[in-house]
Amino acid sequence: MASNSTTAVDDDGEYEDWVELYNNSSSTLSLDNLYLSDDATDPLMWQFPSGTTIAPDSYLIVWCDKDLTQTGLHADLKFSSNGEDAVLSYDNGTVIESITFGAQTTDMGYARVPNGTGNFVIQAPTFGTNNETLSNSDFELNTDYSIYPNPVNDVINIKTNNGSIDQIALYNLQGQQLISLKFNGEQQSQLDLTNYTQGIYLLTINNQQTVKVIKQ
Repeated sequence: MASNSTTAVDDDGEYEDWVELYNNSSSTLSLDNLYLSDDATDPLMWQFPSGTTIAPDSYLIVWCDKDLTQTGLHADLKFSSNGEDAVLSYDNGTVIESITFGAQTTDMGYARVPNGTGNFVIQAPTFGTNNETLSNSDFELNTDYSIYPNPVNDVINIKTNNGSIDQIALYNLQGQQLISLKFNGEQQSQLDLTNYTQGIYLLTINNQQTVKVIKQ
């Protein structure tokens, strides 16, 4: 996550860059002598503290904010949202992972799908969880409703094709309710998202249908 403004906060309540490591093996993984860097020409930028491990099928979050005095794992580097490198390597020159990513969208993750093995894709962040947690099938819109445009820059339209709209709510990915509107059997409504930051939001209709909305 090279541009984080709303997705997750560190122990000090700050929205910082972060990287997630996943151990897809059945054994505990030791990170002794392992380094993290955002520059392939300088791979030994920040060393994981001695004794750091990742349990089997578990995740580890490293905050990339140069705040070395804060609680938790805070690396002495910050990712550029314009794109750069992400490198994991040992001090003997062995490279575990090295990627070069392009410009990133604020509050969107860059993750391997399928989880831990596939190609990197830009998607909604899955902080400390399976990268496939938010699959498209979880938010498929049934034929009772139409929502457009999506992605949206400003105003999104919600229309019912069967029945009525009685309630609309908008949530961020942390489950915080941002908007709650009630209607009296309307057939169509709008939400103005002009002042909301770029990212993924969850829109619920009548407490029944949940749709993933992308704010550009």
